[in-house]
Amino acid sequence: MKNIIITGFMGTGKTVVGNVLAKKLSCSFVDLDTLIEEMEGKSIPEIFAEKGEYYFRQVETNAIKGALQGKTKVISTGGGALLKKENQQMLIKGGAVICLTASVEEIYKRVGTGEGRPLLKAEDPLKVIRELLKKREDIYGKVPHKISTNGKSPEKIAEEIIYLLKENEYIQTNL
Repeated sequence: MKNIIITGFMGTGKTVVGNVLAKKLSCSFVDLDTLIEEMEGKSIPEIFAEKGEYYFRQVETNAIKGALQGKTKVISTGGGALLKKENQQMLIKGGAVICLTASVEEIYKRVGTGEGRPLLKAEDPLKVIRELLKKREDIYGKVPHKISTNGKSPEKIAEEIIYLLKENEYIQTNL
């Protein structure tokens, strides 16, 4: 079985779904944002505030390299991990990449005012969500496997991912 990489915009459920999926597949789960916070000894908002997005993206690339090593696992990326070409290439080589999607309204409902989300520290977070989604639609659009998370439980989404992986022979069919 290959690594399973869950990507997508913030608030689409990557961490929660990734955790559920890893349990269902009896493998470990790595949340890249948590890994980055452990590596840096700071929260993501602190890293952004103190060192900026460019620095954060460099650390993110190093975290991806580390996460892809070793045994098969489910890896949840940050929403902007695919912005760097180098990250895209590593993730595609490193496993089956699945992009979780959600409507703008659903994302806004889930992330609210963006507490703990540095890119949403704005007067109008809904506008920022729309703008960021628009900027990233080409990148997310290149991911061949997409699953909408609108109105679905994490368990249902994990089951959809398992079905997709079996259909594409990424995992054994005896799960």
